[in-house]
Amino acid sequence: MEQQPAAGLATLLGADGSETASSKAAHALAFNWDSPLAIQAHTDVQQLQISGNLWPSLSATATGDDGTSAGGAVNVQVTGNKTVAGIGASGAVTAKAVNVSAQQEELIIGISPSGGKGASAAGNGAVVVSVNNAKVNASINNSTAVTADNVTVSAAHQVGMWSAAGAIALSQNNGVGASVAVNVLNSDVEALVGANPLWRPSAM
Repeated sequence: MEQQPAAGLATLLGADGSETASSKAAHALAFNWDSPLAIQAHTDVQQLQISGNLWPSLSATATGDDGTSAGGAVNVQVTGNKTVAGIGASGAVTAKAVNVSAQQEELIIGISPSGGKGASAAGNGAVVVSVNNAKVNASINNSTAVTADNVTVSAAHQVGMWSAAGAIALSQNNGVGASVAVNVLNSDVEALVGANPLWRPSAM
């Protein structure tokens, strides 16, 4: 099985009007595949973030002269990952089978405890915000000729987002505790046979 990745590139001409040696070499470049061809991209992210002021004595919060205490904890995580696998434009691929796949797995955990105590009044708050922006793209350009018994294009995003926030306020008179946990997921997953120039990595 033979692949000529540069067969569709424009011909470069020299000063005398003939094709340059580098252009001829590029057009003649060929790869032979005797087995299935797989183009795969995989991203695996595991992230744990803990922030807070909860101590066994519950004395880590600020305490005023009047016996009041106040404390708080904020935990913000913003992640943005991109996984791309593809076959570009104007090529030819021949193999027994062609598999283009992009897979991204992410586990994001945020924990934010807050606690304190005061003689007359106590107040504590905790906030956890997790934002996940993910792009997973697998593609074959529609200008590329693919000859194979089996062609597979697949993209998958597996994500787990866990956020826990808790507040404890102890006082002989007044105690107020509040906590908020927010998860925001923006997931763009596409498997395409078509025009894919915008998915090409900028480094290439």
